[in-house]
Amino acid sequence: MKRILIIVLLILFSVSPVLGFSFGIFDSDDEDKLDKITVDGAEEGQALIFDSEGNAAPQTISGDGSGDMGAWGASSEITLVSGVAALSGEGYYTIDTEGDGATDDLTQITGLVAGDEIVICAEHNDRTVIVKAGTYFYIETDFILNNTRDRMTLQCIGSNICVELSRRSGGD
Repeated sequence: MKRILIIVLLILFSVSPVLGFSFGIFDSDDEDKLDKITVDGAEEGQALIFDSEGNAAPQTISGDGSGDMGAWGASSEITLVSGVAALSGEGYYTIDTEGDGATDDLTQITGLVAGDEIVICAEHNDRTVIVKAGTYFYIETDFILNNTRDRMTLQCIGSNICVELSRRSGGD
């Protein structure tokens, strides 16, 4: 099976310039580092994404390297006010510092009900949001969002209290 896949890939690589498309191969850990896919001159196309078990599924990839929006759609930008992020339910949010300051602490999230899950990330690479362990965040240690590829997934357990489900540092 691997030999057939290699042969097919070699053929695709050799004829892709003639047919007007190009593509790249990357593993799932690096998919956010994809620079560009072109299909007939457009910066969008389909990519085969493999999960950890080797199963492949097609995914639309845009020219900026992002994939399908998922169930929540595009992210919503939230600006901190006195350390609080006022959300409008579960979803995907980018968090920015108050007044575009260089750094800010995120101490509480409001607008969630028990069971809601959120994914948060930094709005800008040049500003740092620190998710603070404490009263409203049951997390092992503070988490620094200083890169738009950093991610933290939280679940509300009630009374504006969130527990950490996962975190990923995308680098500095």
